[in-house]
This record gives sequence, C-alpha cells and structure tokens, in this order.
Amino acid sequence: MRWPVEVVLDLVGSGMTMDEIIADHPELEREDIVACLHYARLLLSGEPVRHVSESSKAGQGSSQRSKQARFERCYP
Repeated sequence: MRWPVEVVLDLVGSGMTMDEIIADHPELEREDIVACLHYARLLLSGEPVRHVSESSKAGQGSSQRSKQARFERCYP
C-alpha cells in the first residue's frame, strides 16, 4: 500500500509517536516514516530533488511487498 507523504506527516504532526503510528497502521514500517521525514526535509531545504530508484523489498510475501522510492539531492 502506498501512503502519501502528507498523510504520514499529518500523523507525526498530530503528536503520534512512530510506535503509535505503526500500531494503528501495521502496513507502515519505521523506515517508511523516516523516509517521509527525510523526503520532506529535502523538499523544504530548497535543494532540487530527483527520483533515483525504486526497488521491492526482498523476502516478503506478495501481500506484504512494498516499494521504497529513493530520493537524493540533485545538483545542476
């Protein structure tokens, strides 16, 4: 399942801890929340951001499989 960064940030901004978010939404993992925070930080930094890669997590069943997108700073 894909979660918009905005929704994850709303959960964090409401005061929920990562453990509370994961307990309420077990399809999310700690790395997903950290990735959303990292992406938001990159956007707010004013530095150009580009999509680098997308890979599936290995070793998980198809119902548990999720894709992680990687972003990095982009320099002209």
